[in-house]
Amino acid sequence: MLRAVLTAAVLLVPGSVLLPGQGDAYPADNGLRVFPTDEGAVVRSMGGAAAREFFCAAADWAVHTQGLPRGASIVLTRDVAPDPAFDGARTAYFAFGADGRGTGLIVRPLAGESMSAAHALLICDQEGLFVD
Repeated sequence: MLRAVLTAAVLLVPGSVLLPGQGDAYPADNGLRVFPTDEGAVVRSMGGAAAREFFCAAADWAVHTQGLPRGASIVLTRDVAPDPAFDGARTAYFAFGADGRGTGLIVRPLAGESMSAAHALLICDQEGLFVD
């Protein structure tokens, strides 16, 4: 009973995330897992992932499952860091916007960094992950 109440509480909190084991995550083509949130998505690393791989996974999910236009922007809303909600795995929290403006090449994955969905998908293509 307590587990059901706690699960319901997590799902009803604004900005909540479906935690591993509580729902289906989208398996991005680069192997990272994408979890939808009220504000966008969380990308969970399955090991050591570079900043570009987090953006690639976010774009993969947003464009291919949510219909995000390629001209839209993908914005990192928190610094990439270990997250206790995901057993300490490095995670990246993203929001999506309409303007497509980006901060440019992402070297350090810090909150506020952004790029267009098209740019992120190009990164995926350059790594040979998929062609769409």
